[in-house]
Amino acid sequence: MSTTPAGLQRQLNALQLFCEQRQLSVNLAKTKVVTFGSRAKCQTFTFNGNEVERVQSYKYLGFEFHATKSLAHGVSKLVSAANKAMHAMNRRCAFLHISDPKQRCNLFDNLVLPILSYASEVWAVDEGVGKAAEQLHRQFLKHVLCVRGNTANLIVLAEFGRYPLCFHWWQQILRYHNRINTLSDDERLLKCAFVEGLHDPTHRFWSHDVLLPREHRSCLVCGSDRAEDEHHFVFDCPAYCSIRDRFTAIFWGPAPSLSSFFTLHDPRVIAKLLHECFAHRSMLLEDLLAVPQH
Repeated sequence: MSTTPAGLQRQLNALQLFCEQRQLSVNLAKTKVVTFGSRAKCQTFTFNGNEVERVQSYKYLGFEFHATKSLAHGVSKLVSAANKAMHAMNRRCAFLHISDPKQRCNLFDNLVLPILSYASEVWAVDEGVGKAAEQLHRQFLKHVLCVRGNTANLIVLAEFGRYPLCFHWWQQILRYHNRINTLSDDERLLKCAFVEGLHDPTHRFWSHDVLLPREHRSCLVCGSDRAEDEHHFVFDCPAYCSIRDRFTAIFWGPAPSLSSFFTLHDPRVIAKLLHECFAHRSMLLEDLLAVPQH
């Protein structure tokens, strides 16, 4: 993996030298190049004098990555496979006359959920990516209850005493984080990459939002040492002063607690405030990341 075409070609050359020294061979039929980004230029890469095929998507360790699409593309492939497994399970249950809801949920958790949760440590941090998997889960529960598809999702989940799949995925994410933290060898590549990502100020690493110690969650927008928590975002961050000035009616007097702030004021006004602040934050972070790093 490389961030530049020249860097990738050097890696291919190094791999070729390594294979020659050890009399190894590389199967070019299974070797592909994926250039991520919609603006990526066409580039030819060679290995041992032969061109390496460039493709739009590639399945790596069971998860399919696409050159221009988000991780939702790979999740859609998992959902498709899980859907087939779910229908096969339902047919088998019908053949064996298994109708007990608890038993069928256990079967779902053992036969279908592992497919829906594959590599969730990587993609489930983005809440929107797993929507299709959540929908398949609710579809199964409604099928077991024999209710309409437009039945309220919360009622269906409450009837089974189950939670949305995102709770299971976050358990997987936290376990993965703990496994990396407990690795005894600090020189291992996995742990080195994890630690480097945590301390990269130009890249929002996947664990920054929930796993980084509070003293290191400094606000990137205002550049202060203050942690970018909810209270700082709503009341204190100077980057949003001009926006707060347009909402003086809800900021009159000393800053209350967050709970009273959201309770005492019109939720529509608060929603408009937060929407403008988040949009301004995204613009500022884009400008920050666009600055060349030396």
